[in-house]
Amino acid sequence: MISMRVRFRDGILLFVLIGMWIGLTACSELVTATPPPTLQVVRVTYPPALRPVSEALQTCVEANPHIALILNEAPVSASLDQVADLTLRMGFPGSSSVFVAAAAAIGQEEIVVVANRANSLNRLSVEDLAGLLTGRLENWGQIGGPDAPVEVWVYPQGNELRDVFDGAVLSGESITTMAMVAPDPEAMLEAVAGSEGAIGYIPKAWISAEVRQVRVDEIQAKLIQPVLVLAESEPWDAPRTLLACLQTGEGQKEIQARYLPWEEK
Repeated sequence: MISMRVRFRDGILLFVLIGMWIGLTACSELVTATPPPTLQVVRVTYPPALRPVSEALQTCVEANPHIALILNEAPVSASLDQVADLTLRMGFPGSSSVFVAAAAAIGQEEIVVVANRANSLNRLSVEDLAGLLTGRLENWGQIGGPDAPVEVWVYPQGNELRDVFDGAVLSGESITTMAMVAPDPEAMLEAVAGSEGAIGYIPKAWISAEVRQVRVDEIQAKLIQPVLVLAESEPWDAPRTLLACLQTGEGQKEIQARYLPWEEK
């Protein structure tokens, strides 16, 4: 009998507990969990010269957490990256083989001449700059600078920075055969900072206290180039959201901290 009572009481207890659970469930609303948004992957390709824009892209992703970025840093080629949803470029595409279905400007970049910090010159005429780059001037002392041999640094042939710079400065002349080649602005900064006689050029967004900026007023306007976002097809939802952020949202605020604002010509 004792064992029967225990089981009976257990049964009563179980019944009561079940009843309480049913009652509580009936009196409260059912909570339905909201599924997280589907992550949309956007592939963006940019050249080394526009590496600072990647910070603005990350800011846009933080503002739009449903977007995931895949970034690819690669030199500018004759055609757009076939895999990328968006491609960043400095300057307008010059090749007729480049097909662009959509293009938008997010700012402007200025290419600036830089010299070593030990060099006291902060301005050059375009004639003196061309003389340094072509080898006609071999020592900075010839134009009032330090008694140091000129060390010219340039980018590889086909680099977008070199194309713009050579066109603005050289008027068909050739760079000295003694010029040394930096693959990207990071290497250019390191080279110019490390040699008293060095001269080179970088996008202004890359400027640092390691080098001295040298003004060349006659050509400075020619060295301002648009920063473009290109696409081979009309951007779909996520790339379009990213582009809007770069043009008008939190990303644009980040861009304006480093770049000139875009102005319609």
